[in-house]
Amino acid sequence: MKNSNFNYILPKHLLKCGICGKSYFESESDKNNEYICLSTGCKMDCGNAGISINKIENLIQEVVFYFLEEKLLDVLTDKDITNRLTSKTISKIITKIIITKQNTFHHYFNEFKDDVVLEVKIIFDNQELKFNISQRTNYIYFYLTEFNLWFKMNNFFSGHWPKRGFNFIMGK
Repeated sequence: MKNSNFNYILPKHLLKCGICGKSYFESESDKNNEYICLSTGCKMDCGNAGISINKIENLIQEVVFYFLEEKLLDVLTDKDITNRLTSKTISKIITKIIITKQNTFHHYFNEFKDDVVLEVKIIFDNQELKFNISQRTNYIYFYLTEFNLWFKMNNFFSGHWPKRGFNFIMGK
């Protein structure tokens, strides 16, 4: 039974394991509600980590609204406009979401001692946005390819910064 605390806006065919290539699916328990690799618990378990449903779904919503706003406006029809994103709309914007457990991190991630850090690549129009997400904290870092720089996103996401802050950083 699906937990009513989650929106489940992500189409499962978009979520892929960065280690074995299999899809991710919902795994719910009293302690954890996460998307995990299909290989988990199988003889050929790839060892990739699961990701919190809240964290990945919030990240995708923020990415669509902040980074891919123009693409969102291109695919919306009058029938699609609601107060939240749907899996159908996300499928029109994002091609693939690749999740990979990171064994080594940039020195910026010293805060992640004894943590599990996941790289999340969001693929759209043959382009890629790359994020590192802490499993134990709320830290999310975005990789700015143009500058070869990891940028801490917590001050921006969840409406903490106006969109014009993103436009300034992205040179728009």
